[in-house]
Amino acid sequence: MKYTLILFLLFLAAISYAQNPYAAVIRQQATELAEALPRGQYQKVPLYTHPKIVGLMGGPAKMVARMTEQTTTMKQQGIRFVSASIGQPSAVVTVGKELQCVVPQTVVLQMPQQRIAQRSSLIAFSEDGGKRWVFIDTQPGMEKVRLVLPTISSKLIIPARQEPQVLK
Repeated sequence: MKYTLILFLLFLAAISYAQNPYAAVIRQQATELAEALPRGQYQKVPLYTHPKIVGLMGGPAKMVARMTEQTTTMKQQGIRFVSASIGQPSAVVTVGKELQCVVPQTVVLQMPQQRIAQRSSLIAFSEDGGKRWVFIDTQPGMEKVRLVLPTISSKLIIPARQEPQVLK
């Protein structure tokens, strides 16, 4: 019985690795991106953001300046980032030479009267065989995201947008 349980656990581990052999590196890099906001480390954000988005924002320096400005405005309104967490990446899909997958994330914000959690999905992209990943948030809606990045695979299952949850 003991050996059966061990074999079963090894089997589950093998299945999860087969679904996404890049999961550890994706989570590590997505976590660095997600934790940059609550820590005020805005200079890290362009490093992990899809280059098309960085370009649309005018480059890394303008992106950081805009994020700093927006965060200052949020703080003046009594809103601050509390935390961000990254879930388990989906299976990887190959589109040409690019790897893609979906990564769930949860961002917690402190509002003046309440704390909320916003769940959304990131799409992860790698063009170097899974060593380095960049991300785009699907929160604006997939119609807008696909306008910017039309090569996003239709095989990716992207959860529907969710309303923020009020935390107790």
